[in-house]
Amino acid sequence: MKKFTLLLLIFSSLYCSRFKVTKLEPERVFAIPIGEEPESLDFPRHHGIYHGIPSRIGISGDWLIVSETRKKRIKIFKGENLSVVIHNENVVVDENEFAAVGNENSVEVISSSNLDIPGMIIAGNNDDFYVLNYSPAERDQQDEEGIGFYKIIQYDVKGNMLDLIGREGKEELPFESISWMDIDSENNLWVLHRHLGELQLDRYSDGENIVSLSQKDCERVLFADQIENSTGNTLSGCELMYPVENGEEILMVGKVEKISNKKSDKSNYAFLYRKFVLFNYTSTAKSVVFEKLNDPEDYPYIPNGNNLFIWRTLDPSKIRLGIYTSEGDITKSLQVELFGKRPNWRSLYATLSGNIIGIRVFNRTFEVYEWH
Repeated sequence: MKKFTLLLLIFSSLYCSRFKVTKLEPERVFAIPIGEEPESLDFPRHHGIYHGIPSRIGISGDWLIVSETRKKRIKIFKGENLSVVIHNENVVVDENEFAAVGNENSVEVISSSNLDIPGMIIAGNNDDFYVLNYSPAERDQQDEEGIGFYKIIQYDVKGNMLDLIGREGKEELPFESISWMDIDSENNLWVLHRHLGELQLDRYSDGENIVSLSQKDCERVLFADQIENSTGNTLSGCELMYPVENGEEILMVGKVEKISNKKSDKSNYAFLYRKFVLFNYTSTAKSVVFEKLNDPEDYPYIPNGNNLFIWRTLDPSKIRLGIYTSEGDITKSLQVELFGKRPNWRSLYATLSGNIIGIRVFNRTFEVYEWH
């Protein structure tokens, strides 16, 4: 037993020295005051806690674009100075209020007939950005709650509307729900959403739907052999689809679970493994990255350049990001640590271009950090 323990320690030491964990350092890139002043960000506050903080914001150079959901408007900052306000046309805005914010340049206030309730924002590569826009349905006597829908609006940083994107590239078709969107290196917009309950990944170029991959497409790529030889004891399904930054390949991740027949089991399904495949949708070639990744805590995340991120939460304030090649070899291990009180951090995410962004609300300030 002692020999086994010694060998294990030696192996662990060699593994850690080979793949040293790099602790990334945070850099605060924006700090905008929160309050009712025109140059501030205005979020609702209840019992000392701010609500309505967006999960994703737009960052492009020294431009910062943030949604104010409750106010039904978007604020665009140049550096830390307010530059443009885009608002719902039914919201009364006093333009004179924004004329007195004290910037060298006056604030442009723009009414948009297409903007209803803005949500997450993705910055483009050409001084443009995309906003997820929610339109609540009108209530009637049969449907007291109402059911809304989503579309995506593209603006430039001056507030000009460039495009209105609906499902399949048709303005009249709404999205049911959107879980993720980002742009690739060619400024194409990728949208991961659900349609009729199934996962769908679309690519949009100049508002047109160029590529569309369904959950069934994903499962055929991942599990064609398993489906043909299924014994009925396992359940295989497509869990995620993300594009590689170059936009030519898709990372498809599937989860395989064991089906239990025991009545005593609290859950009918037990995690077995995940399978990772890179799929070229042009040539239909595919390469297996991981055949069986059997740790459920190794959560698949978006590709990092031409490499792959695997996200692992070590504790509420510490995240480990393993970076793997397309052959499944680990190249480095990055660690992000959130300082201060954990509830002050509202979101942490990575972009297709490899930036790691964190949003923190502290001391009545909306802070944006990047980790390097």
